[in-house]
Amino acid sequence: MVPRDLVILREFQTFDDKKRAINRQTGLSSQLAKMIKNWIKPGQTLAVGKAAYKEVIQRKMGIYCLCNDAVSELMWGLNNCMNTILPKEISNLTSKGHPKICQGMQIVLDRYDINLKPEMVNKRIVEMVWSIYQFDCDVKKYAEILQLWGPKILEVSKIDTSQWDYLKLSTALFLLCYPEQRINLGDSPQMLSEDEANILIGDAQKYKGRLNKHTCRIMYKDISRARTTRARALKLLRALVNEARKICMKLDVEHQYGYLKGPLNITFALYLIYKGEM
Repeated sequence: MVPRDLVILREFQTFDDKKRAINRQTGLSSQLAKMIKNWIKPGQTLAVGKAAYKEVIQRKMGIYCLCNDAVSELMWGLNNCMNTILPKEISNLTSKGHPKICQGMQIVLDRYDINLKPEMVNKRIVEMVWSIYQFDCDVKKYAEILQLWGPKILEVSKIDTSQWDYLKLSTALFLLCYPEQRINLGDSPQMLSEDEANILIGDAQKYKGRLNKHTCRIMYKDISRARTTRARALKLLRALVNEARKICMKLDVEHQYGYLKGPLNITFALYLIYKGEM
């Protein structure tokens, strides 16, 4: 993902004292209020990262603000893309060390039973989780059409597909359209068995004219490619998580036994700042 394709920077300003820039008692500073007025037109909605900001801006400026879980996910993504959105000399000032885990990221981690603590997160892990999410989306975009054909296969070929995953269903549709093609067979939940394949090949004529051959071929290839690539990405992600876990364990031990009398390295300093110990 390239943030510049999704986010356009209109203006950036630094505020030496955030409490003076915006707080419940005094409202907004003239600098911040002017910046908001420059870009938010009447009737537009302003997304803000904190409920307190929403309350102050709506009360003082009459601008409707949005602050919810979706906005929190957006802010998380923006914080992790600062180095590409802002000039280098500015983005260095906004770095906060290790990013936290957003809800979307946690959903992917839970789906694949990967235990990741916030202090273990780094840029490579974030990018790999995002890649896996995209691979899942590549598969799920065909969910509706695949679920539609499951009952039809049961009706015509008397094969129960209720426990099949999307790869197996797409393989079945591909085989119905191209019965002469060779495919990998097996007993796993993702693969057609030899008996199932033989039944589908024998029934292929019954589906003629009911299936779009081009769509079924593209669907099968997309899902197969996404599954293969996702498997590699998951393997790499687990390796990155294990590596991050070892580093964090080492840092915890060094900190516990007082190995920090010498100069701190940057990684460890950021880690301690994140843990609230500096």
